[in-house]
Amino acid sequence: MPFMVVLLAALGFDHNGNSQPAPAALDSKESVQFAKQSILATQLIQQQHIKPPGQSTLVDWAVRGLFDASKEPVPKALADRLTNAPQMKEAELLALLADARAALGKRDERCRCTWCRKPTRLSPRTR
Repeated sequence: MPFMVVLLAALGFDHNGNSQPAPAALDSKESVQFAKQSILATQLIQQQHIKPPGQSTLVDWAVRGLFDASKEPVPKALADRLTNAPQMKEAELLALLADARAALGKRDERCRCTWCRKPTRLSPRTR
């Protein structure tokens, strides 16, 4: 699950799962950049973890976690592709991540939960 938390933080999703307005279309460059960063994260986990899960497992968790955090169901086409993830090569996993991110569209990247709005000594309260 820590991998999912890293991805959610990178995207700026509200970790309390607060719903957001309907998203605008996401630029394909942004979804590909997200996918590349996610693949790099899976590679790092595989290198650093004592008993690393497979890359396809990490990608599956990431995609399902993104949709879970946005309180939206995984689209059937993506769910079907996720079932084939164990047989996918890295380039196919990258495309799957990019498509999943694009399906969610643009999101407000600010977390609105109470915890994140608390001021700290390092960052003054901003609203």
